[in-house]
Amino acid sequence: DGGANWSQQNSGTNCFLYSASFINNDVGIIVGDQGVILKTSNGGITWDLLNNGTTFNINSMHFTDINHGFTANFLGEFLMTSDGGENWTRKNIGTIEDLQAIFFIDSLTGFIAGPPSLIYKTIDGGNTWSFKNIGTGNRIVSLYFTNKDVGYGCGENGTIIKTEDAGFTWSFQNSPTTNYLSSIFFVNGQGFAVGVDGIILKQIVGTSTWQIKHSKENCWLESVYFVDPQYGFTVGSPGYIYKTINGGDTWIRLGDSSGYSGEHYQGVFFRNKNIGYIVGGYSYEGGLLSTTNDGGMTWISQSFNTRYDFTSICFPDTMIGYIAGEDGEIWKTNSGGLLALNDLSSLHRDTIIIYPNPTAEKFIIDFERTNLSEIITVEVYSIRGEKVFTKVLYGIVKHEFSLSNKPPGIYLIHVISGNKSATVKIIKQ
Repeated sequence: DGGANWSQQNSGTNCFLYSASFINNDVGIIVGDQGVILKTSNGGITWDLLNNGTTFNINSMHFTDINHGFTANFLGEFLMTSDGGENWTRKNIGTIEDLQAIFFIDSLTGFIAGPPSLIYKTIDGGNTWSFKNIGTGNRIVSLYFTNKDVGYGCGENGTIIKTEDAGFTWSFQNSPTTNYLSSIFFVNGQGFAVGVDGIILKQIVGTSTWQIKHSKENCWLESVYFVDPQYGFTVGSPGYIYKTINGGDTWIRLGDSSGYSGEHYQGVFFRNKNIGYIVGGYSYEGGLLSTTNDGGMTWISQSFNTRYDFTSICFPDTMIGYIAGEDGEIWKTNSGGLLALNDLSSLHRDTIIIYPNPTAEKFIIDFERTNLSEIITVEVYSIRGEKVFTKVLYGIVKHEFSLSNKPPGIYLIHVISGNKSATVKIIKQ
């Protein structure tokens, strides 16, 4: 629903999660501290922790398809998989510097950045690498290629660079800031970059000039993603989520998943205008994965059994996804990565009537307009993704539920009937 509601999901880890990416609607990846990599193959409903043989923090990850994936880690290490994360090969690019950014055009050609002034390139799937010194003296921490020849990077001191010959040479763009730039993204030839002090830059199309569209003190934006030329999202710390619906000219702040300023958002990915994911960590609790099915207006957070933060998320298809993070952890999902977000068989929310809403104690769910099967499962979750109760109904079109012994707040009502599902928000006063 365009960011109206978000849900927090259980990631099974306490690590910071830095980056998220979906290869398609089902397959997604999240990476984080100490080598954490999580994968989903079912759109994010469930996530598995992948064994990759490293405890180095994973800063960035990129999948070109459901099988071929790559990560950029601490101390010059990177990981490669060619079988969907079942097995990983550890290699060093030839430096002890931390690798910050990775982008692969296909399963053979890719780029890595991290050490000051250096951009690495491979044309054999990561087996061998060459590098170019771009002469900036600054670290490049984010890379994005719009095609096999044209690519961009951003990093320290407001640096923005561009190549038009597949990385053979790089030129500097006209950046209006010296702020650290954390993430760069392009959609239909239009560029955006975000960074420290809540800065959001937009490229003037067809030029090397960028303009400041937003800034805010005490805010560090870490990741930016656009669904189409109009709809975009950016996230950061502490607990900031911004959205644009007019191509990045203006941005509005959305409510975060819990209102807790200790949340550090590191990565964002959206399948469409409504369904999206953010990853990161809590100051003292570890990994965080939150999902939305209404364009970011509300979120549900998913808990993971780990103390390490998540850094990156990647979905190579609709159901299969990956999360990576600290201590080399990699998690995988085969169910799409989120609660009650079945694109093909979801119920229309307007057909499920819940009243009174807000409520002081009890509420009624009316299913008369839904045309559901005789067996209906109703699950109630807190805003942090904790299950409050489950009720199975048989042939009932209307039922009363009680929240009398529950604290005030926002609750999520998850209705399941056959292969259809929907989530509706209710407020207890």
